Amino acid sequence: MTTDPAAAAATPTSTSDTPKLLLPGIDLPLDTYAKLDVLETTKEDGKTRVKVRRFPSAVLEDEWKSNTPTMRERAMMRVIDLLTDKPNWEEKVADETIVAKWRAEALALPLKQGFSDAMFDFVVAELRDKAALFKKNGGVVSVYDGAAAVFKTDTALTPELVQRLGAAIKPLEDVPEDEKDWHPGSDEQVLDLVHPSLFPLVYGKTRIVRREIALADALASWGSGETIAKTEGVKKKQNSWYYTLDPERLLSRNYQWLPADVALVDGKAKFTSYINNLHPEEHAELYGVLEELVERAVPLWFAAYDRVMTWMGAEDGVGWEDRENTVNRIWCMDSNRQCTTPEVCKGYCDAWNNPDNPDNQGTDESDNEGEGDGEDGAEDEEEDDADGSDNGAEIGSGSDGLEDLNMPAGMSTDSDDDDDHDDVDSEDSDMAEILGVTETDDTDADATTHDKEDEKEEEDRAPPADGDIPLPSGYDSEDEANQVWFEATHKVLQPEPGAYKFVGYPFTKTPWTSKKLQVIVKLASIHLTPDKPAYPGGSWHIEGQLNERIVATALYYIDNANVTDSHLSFRTACNAEALCENFGYAQSDHAPFAAIFGANPGLDEHSTVLELGQVHTRAGRLLVFPNVMQHRVGPFELADRTRAGHRKIVALFLVDPETPVISTAHVPPQQMHWGSSGVQDRLPPEVAEMVYAHVECPYRLDEAKRIREKLIDERRAIDKDANKAVNHGDFSFCEH
Repeated sequence: MTTDPAAAAATPTSTSDTPKLLLPGIDLPLDTYAKLDVLETTKEDGKTRVKVRRFPSAVLEDEWKSNTPTMRERAMMRVIDLLTDKPNWEEKVADETIVAKWRAEALALPLKQGFSDAMFDFVVAELRDKAALFKKNGGVVSVYDGAAAVFKTDTALTPELVQRLGAAIKPLEDVPEDEKDWHPGSDEQVLDLVHPSLFPLVYGKTRIVRREIALADALASWGSGETIAKTEGVKKKQNSWYYTLDPERLLSRNYQWLPADVALVDGKAKFTSYINNLHPEEHAELYGVLEELVERAVPLWFAAYDRVMTWMGAEDGVGWEDRENTVNRIWCMDSNRQCTTPEVCKGYCDAWNNPDNPDNQGTDESDNEGEGDGEDGAEDEEEDDADGSDNGAEIGSGSDGLEDLNMPAGMSTDSDDDDDHDDVDSEDSDMAEILGVTETDDTDADATTHDKEDEKEEEDRAPPADGDIPLPSGYDSEDEANQVWFEATHKVLQPEPGAYKFVGYPFTKTPWTSKKLQVIVKLASIHLTPDKPAYPGGSWHIEGQLNERIVATALYYIDNANVTDSHLSFRTACNAEALCENFGYAQSDHAPFAAIFGANPGLDEHSTVLELGQVHTRAGRLLVFPNVMQHRVGPFELADRTRAGHRKIVALFLVDPETPVISTAHVPPQQMHWGSSGVQDRLPPEVAEMVYAHVECPYRLDEAKRIREKLIDERRAIDKDANKAVNHGDFSFCEH
C-alpha cells in the first residue's frame, strides 16, 4: 500500500503517548555525544538509568592519542604485514629454513635505521603467536597493532558467496549510460551504486516516524511522518594563538548519513530496516548477501572497537609509561648518541669540539692524553656495526629495498604470490623484492580526487627523509661545518626491542552475538579506460561527521580487473606532550628524537601524526579498521593500458553501538520513485505533478543530487577543520 504524501503531510504522527526516541536530533540535542564524558541516558523502559562511555573521536582535542612507535617498530610492523600476506604464512613461519632466509634478507636491507637480529627475533615470535590465533579464528590476523589495530582476512566470503554478490550487484551496474551516477568530482571514474550522500537525512526536510519501520513495511511507510526540526548551534570563536577545535564545527546541522538497523541473533545478521538507496524488493537478493558480509565483519568490528576501548580504559590509574609499554615493542626515552671521538671530546660532546674549528687550531694534542672515553666510547661503534643498527648508506633511486620505513613509499608482496608456492627457493628467498618500493594505492571510493591545496600543504610540511636532519636556520658556514662534524661523529644508536611480549590483539573476548547494530552501506566501482588510465587516489581522512558516530569501517574488495596493485595507508596521532616530557636529550639537540621517531620537533607541523604503513587491498580481502586511524586511498592504474579495467568495493560503516543515531528504522523512504507509481495510478498525471511540487519529502532524484552537492561542499569544509585539528600538534620540548 502506498501513502499519499500530501495527505500524510497534514497528519500528525506522534501523540502524547508516543515514547521518546532519545536520539540526537530527536528528543536529544544534536551535540549530545560531542563530549567524551560519561553520559547518563534513559533506557527504553523509561526508568533505568545507564552510563555510556562512547568511542573516542580522532579529531576532538585530547580524545585520541595513540602510543608512539619508533621508526624501527614501524619497520617491524610493516614486515609483519607483508609476511602475513604470503600464502600459507601461518605454516611457513614454523619452518626454520624459510625463517632463516627471511632473516638474512631482512638484516641485509639497506635501511638507515637498520633491521637487527633482535628485531627479527621479535617479529618471528609475534608471527608465531599470530599464526596460532589465525588458525583458531578463521583466518583473521591483526596488523599494525598498537593502541589500535587493523584486521584483515582473505577468507571472509566463500567463492559461491562472492559469485552471488557479483550477480546481485550487476542490476545496479547494468543501467543506461544517462542513468549512471558518477560520483561528483571523480571525472567519471567512480560509479556510485549505493551511496549514503544521496537522499540523506536533511534536517528541516526529512520526515520521521516515532514507531520503528520494519523492513517489510518500508515501502508502505513512504510519504508518512513528521518533518524533523532543524536546530542552530553556536560556534565558538577560534582562538587565534592556540588551535583548538570546537566540537560544533565537526557537527552537521544540515545532513546525516542514514544507517540501516541490523539485528544480531545468535551471531546471525538480519537487516531490520531498509538500506538507504537500495530498494528492498527489487534488490532482495543483495540484501541477503550483504547480511552475510555483515555477519563476517562483526567479529572484526568488535576486535577493532575493543582494542581502542581497552586502550582508552587503560588510562585509568595507570602511568603513561606503563600504558605505552602494554603495546610497544621497542621502548626508547633517551637520545642514544654514540661518541666516536672520545679523544677529542674528552668527556664533553659538543659540535664546537670539531678539530677543524678555527678556535681549536693549534691545540696541543698531548692535552688529549689520559682523558675520559667520552659519552659511550669507541667500543660501542664496533657493537653498532655488529648488531646491524646502521646497515649501510642511503639507498639510491634505483634500489629495490625500502628507502624509508617511517614514511611509506608503497610496498607490495612479491609478484609470484599467484604462482606455485611449494618451492621454497623461488618463493621465500628474496626479502628485498618482497619489500620493494611501488606506488601506494587505494580502497575507499569516496576519496576520489586530491585537494590540490591540501596536497601542496602536505608536501610543504612533510618531514625530511630518515636521517636527513635539517640544520637550524641562521647557522653561518662555520656553525654548519661544526654541526655536520658532530652528526657524523656522534651518530644516534637505534634502540632494540625488549624482552618479547605479545602486543597483538589476543582475540580472547566473545564478539557481539546478540545486539542491535547500525550500519551505513556504500557500494561503488572504479572504472579506468585507455582514455583515463589512472586513478589519482585520495587524501588523508576519517569517515563521517561527528553526528554520524562511525567507529569502524569494513571494506570488502569484490573484484579487481586489469588494474595494478593497490594499497590503503594508515596514520594516527600520538601523545606528543607525554613523549616530550619524558624523552631525555641534550639541550636543543633534537636530531636523536627525529632519528628514532621520524619526527622533527619545531620543523614539521604534522610531526605528531605518524604514518604506520599500508595494507594491500587485493580482491577477496575484508579489511577492518577503527575510525581513530586516518587512512588514505593510494593511486593505481590500468595494468594493460589498451584495455579497460575496474575495482568493485563494498564499504560498511559501523555506528557506535553505545550511541545510536537516527536510522532508516525511523525515516520512511525519501526516494520519490520508490512510491510514486502508486500515486500516479490513482491520480491524473497533471494532479500528481502538483502533488509532487508541493511536498518537501519524498523528493526526486534531481533534487537529491542538488542536495548531495551541498552535502559534499559542507563535508569538504568540515574535513578541513578536522584535518587542522588532527595535524595542528607539534612536538614541543621545553629547553632548560
